[in-house]
Amino acid sequence: MRRRAQNAPAVVLCYHHVADVPNDALALSVHPDRFAAQLEYLRDRVDVVPLSAICHPRERPRVALTFDDGLADTIDVAEPLLSAAGLPATAFVPSVALEPGHEFWWEALVHLVLEVDQPEREALEVEIGGHPLRVDVRSAAGRSRAFRALNQRLLAVHPSSIDDVIAAVAAQLGGTVPPACSEHRKMTTDDLRAAARRDVLEIGGHTRSHALLTSLDAEAQRHEIAGNRRELEAEIGTHVSSFAYPYGYSGSFTRATAAVVRAAGYARACTTLADRVTPRSDPYRIPRHQVHDWDADGFATHLGWWLAA
Repeated sequence: MRRRAQNAPAVVLCYHHVADVPNDALALSVHPDRFAAQLEYLRDRVDVVPLSAICHPRERPRVALTFDDGLADTIDVAEPLLSAAGLPATAFVPSVALEPGHEFWWEALVHLVLEVDQPEREALEVEIGGHPLRVDVRSAAGRSRAFRALNQRLLAVHPSSIDDVIAAVAAQLGGTVPPACSEHRKMTTDDLRAAARRDVLEIGGHTRSHALLTSLDAEAQRHEIAGNRRELEAEIGTHVSSFAYPYGYSGSFTRATAAVVRAAGYARACTTLADRVTPRSDPYRIPRHQVHDWDADGFATHLGWWLAA
């Protein structure tokens, strides 16, 4: 009788920047040296597998690595370190990231709020989703509070509302978004094609504009999800089968959204809901754990918690 494979625990890890970011206001960056130490720890203790294999039972714990948002340092910094370690990963790329000089709204807020030393007003006053927000911005601490409050509230609104709020913040505080910010640089189409050829990074979808899908009607969701897949496949010339919901929290997708993802031809979809992966996990609701700027010991502690949960 064939021996049944044991089901060791499995998790998917989520990264954003792998860079030395001076103003990491959202704590989404991992220093390259610490990222290299994290890879070394993983290589010696678990099976790092492609995302497509994360639900397949193995005797050793398994981990899949993912990178969100099409950031340039995924190609410039993370990929060479992954290649040297012999480890696979998936990069989720929204179409808009390939537009030269693009800034996501949370990146624009860094410039418009945190980098403004002398605001033109004592308080920021905006309305988001029908609710007023007023924050004293005379001090750096106040501007940090404003930045956090804006981010929290803008995560849950329609993209058109975000544009209006960004314009209001710029007008009230007097900040500007530079035409090209090296800290927020994204992949180019040439970067994307070259990465696909090297085959260290699987290229996955992340919608066309990184929109909150649940703020859109069904047709707009199809446009975002299926359109992104078509555009990526046209660039890289290979099949795109993995997807990540923008933001990924429980209110950022529904069963209907997952059905649109399936119908668009994706085989799996990742969330940012923190949990382990099992052979019974819904392939269109794969959980992930966000990795922060931990040294090897801190990373080991968190990974141990996640695998044991």
